[in-house]
Amino acid sequence: MALSEGQCIALDQIRRIADTDRSPVRVIGVERAVDSGACLTVHITLDCTRHGQVDGGLRLHDREGITLRIPPEFPFDPPEAVTAHTRFRGFAHVLWGCWLCLYVSRETQWNPSRGMFGFIAQLNEVLPPFWWVAGHAGRPSG
Repeated sequence: MALSEGQCIALDQIRRIADTDRSPVRVIGVERAVDSGACLTVHITLDCTRHGQVDGGLRLHDREGITLRIPPEFPFDPPEAVTAHTRFRGFAHVLWGCWLCLYVSRETQWNPSRGMFGFIAQLNEVLPPFWWVAGHAGRPSG
């Protein structure tokens, strides 16, 4: 099925981010939406070697795999980020063991004009506090 205009924009933006020198993002694969109402799925890895490790924090791999799900209404509806594993279960800002909660309030924090550039920046900014510090105290939360 054809991608929506918003999904095409998102895919172009992700590829532009990944194609820059020293980008922490690599695109691993793309799964096109199966119907007009489905999300575009983009598999990326994120370089996690740039951040420090805290005693008791979750040890991340050098590159962590993350799946981005981009709705047809992008950029007016924000994408989602999930992992293919549940290794982060029990840590702050991780729902259902694999859903990464990047915004306290998507309605007020998501800025459609920043597109995937803003989303990837938020992902890169939010990862260290939740996983290296692991619940802000070096231990899993909840």
